[in-house]
Amino acid sequence: MKYVAPQVDSSTVESIQDDAWFYVGYAVLFSLGTTLALGAAAWCVANGKGTFTGGLQPWHGMFVGVECK
Repeated sequence: MKYVAPQVDSSTVESIQDDAWFYVGYAVLFSLGTTLALGAAAWCVANGKGTFTGGLQPWHGMFVGVECK
């Protein structure tokens, strides 16, 4: 009886690493946008006398807006 070791195909490893960097970059951009929106909302709450109107439309059909008067 002979044992035949299984072969490992490592040709997809580079592709997986490239995809991972894309998702990391997307997460960083999403985090920065969220921080900006939450910071604007916190500023509105802390400074009720001031006014703030702002918005962001990153994709067609999607709009994120903050308004404080």
